[in-house]
Amino acid sequence: MIHLHVHSHYSLLCGASSPAELIARAADLGFGALALTDLNAMYGAVEFQKECAQAGLRAIHGVEITDDRPVDTDPVRLIAGSLQPGRPRAVLLARDESGYAAICRLTTLRQVRPDFRLLRELPPWLGAEGGGLFCLTDSLPVLEAIGRAAREETDSSGKPDVMGFTGGALRVLLPTVG
Repeated sequence: MIHLHVHSHYSLLCGASSPAELIARAADLGFGALALTDLNAMYGAVEFQKECAQAGLRAIHGVEITDDRPVDTDPVRLIAGSLQPGRPRAVLLARDESGYAAICRLTTLRQVRPDFRLLRELPPWLGAEGGGLFCLTDSLPVLEAIGRAAREETDSSGKPDVMGFTGGALRVLLPTVG
């Protein structure tokens, strides 16, 4: 088993364990690999890579990218409901070095642009840089935005080619019940 959506303590209010603690537990459970997908940033990437190498685990680098914003008056509290299921979000996993570089560019864009909106930025970005990534999402708004962008690029039959548009990156996750 490989966990593909894991937050460390670098994800404020979402994770409590350090990358080292997560990796130690994964090694104890006999995992061969582990993904670190902190919220909107990759602050733990170097520590994660070093710890995985020491433990003999394959490091899968990624990020959960969202529109979540802190409340203006209190940077520690997020806007009510911003972490609820169904909100616009996507988990991006690097397939290779180009995917890692693409994730770094997107997280930087998200940090420096106060007007960043996932539904506006992600589809064209996946169209340009999706080849080195896997994009996991359970968000209907994200899927609809990608579908709209893919309609602009059609295959020879005139039908939208979402997988071709995203460079094969898109994977749809169905929410689990219970």
